[in-house]
Amino acid sequence: MTKALFLTHKKLLGYNLTITGGVQLCSKEFYQLLKSCDFEIEPYYVNYTKNIIKRLALKFRLDCYYYYDVKSDQKKLVDYINENHIKYVFINHATAVRYAKPIRDHFGFDVKVYMLSHGNDSGDFLHSITKPIKKYNLLTKYRDIFRLGRLLYTESLHRKKYLDGVLTVSEIEENLEKWLGASKVIYTPRVINKETNFKLNTDYSKIGFIGRLDHPPNYHGINMICQEIAKTKIDFEFALIGGPKELGKEFEKKYPFISFKGELDDNQLEDEICTWSLFLNLVFWFPMGVSTKVAKAIEWGIPILTTTAGIRGYKWKDGSMLMAESPEEMAQQIKTFIADKNKIDNAINEMKKIKHSSYSTLDLAKQIKPHFNI
Repeated sequence: MTKALFLTHKKLLGYNLTITGGVQLCSKEFYQLLKSCDFEIEPYYVNYTKNIIKRLALKFRLDCYYYYDVKSDQKKLVDYINENHIKYVFINHATAVRYAKPIRDHFGFDVKVYMLSHGNDSGDFLHSITKPIKKYNLLTKYRDIFRLGRLLYTESLHRKKYLDGVLTVSEIEENLEKWLGASKVIYTPRVINKETNFKLNTDYSKIGFIGRLDHPPNYHGINMICQEIAKTKIDFEFALIGGPKELGKEFEKKYPFISFKGELDDNQLEDEICTWSLFLNLVFWFPMGVSTKVAKAIEWGIPILTTTAGIRGYKWKDGSMLMAESPEEMAQQIKTFIADKNKIDNAINEMKKIKHSSYSTLDLAKQIKPHFNI
């Protein structure tokens, strides 16, 4: 078997975390997928930077992929690759992309270097500049515009000079990677675990959303849908899961139908979500990566109400999902479905079809393995 490293921070694989999110789900998917491609793969852990200058740059948003101490780590990494006869290095998450340079500089093309992209960072950063949560002052705005240019330059440089290819999570990201100059781009649709058993305890007058509340697409999406829902006079509960707490409480105070649940561990999350009649995926423009929570909702069998942008990166052969392309349309869908047992039960049956006709890890491994010379 071909030896490979999965270069990552341990927290991205969920190490020592009680509350995990999309990054951990995506990292574990990539790791299992590569194992199923018959790589003899092992994690290689790197730590976040302790450099004061880099940490200040991160704090004040002056950074350009400064999350790790690549220079101080590179000798140990190169020695490990050499001593263990590693032929492939998979860099987990774009934040660690700078590790590609020392590997390429030392080994040339004898060691293949691929980045496992969870989404292009500069894409989300662009949204945060053009549609910020808080009002910009002029100095901050131009600082971020300058940083955006540096991010794009660094992304393109590493794809063209130091990476053999990029594995990415959606068809949108596939095209972005090609635009940035990646020589090879492998799109891997989201994996669905068909063996998941989840008992629903549906409350037909309860819907919900889960996600980071300070993530601009989520923050704006919640506000947009709640403003439309408020016009419909629907009697229902809207459960909101995520953090930070201050924003959750702000939403709860602003919209009386919201019930803020905070951040939940995996067991608490399942106990709460099993009661939802609709799982809202509030994506009204194309953010980075994919909505990894959609995979969990499919596995759990909860009806999902989403936009087209919200299901980028997902493929299935049978079954239909509830769709709406605007906050207004989504509010009307909620009004139509809420408290209607027959419609919700029909939607649950459609989710079963989607679950069992989606991609498994082995399905994907068969598709992508020919891309690697193993």
